[in-house]
Amino acid sequence: MNKPTNPLDTLGMPTTRRQSRMLDPVLLLLLLEHDGACGYDLAALAGKLPLSGGRTDGAAVYRCLRSFERDRLVRSEWDTEGGGPAKRRYYLTEFGIKSCRLWADQLKQRRNLLDDYLSRYRKAIPLAMQRQQRRAKARPAGTPPETPPRRGRE
Repeated sequence: MNKPTNPLDTLGMPTTRRQSRMLDPVLLLLLLEHDGACGYDLAALAGKLPLSGGRTDGAAVYRCLRSFERDRLVRSEWDTEGGGPAKRRYYLTEFGIKSCRLWADQLKQRRNLLDDYLSRYRKAIPLAMQRQQRRAKARPAGTPPETPPRRGRE
């Protein structure tokens, strides 16, 4: 299978397990905010963001960063200055910034869909509860309440 040469061709809403946890857009956002951060710092920052679902697996962050680098969304370089071991620092590329913008656009679209759903739900739920109460009052005495339909094979 040929891999697309333009990394933007492979971008989209969550398809992999990593993306379903929102790690991709979280890391892209963090790199926008903290250009040149190391993976350890990015993992710690990601764990503090509600979008990432709390605690973030450091190994998943490094796998994601390597994937970003393969797709030319980030570039990295070793920082050997200072005490302690060398650190790999990550920098967004032009593709990485475009990817972050695409994620923002898609998340905005998703938010609009969710807002529409919630708005319709808020309008519909009181009416549904009223209908339910009317049906319960109209039910002959001793009649059991409705049972929910079974899912799966009947």
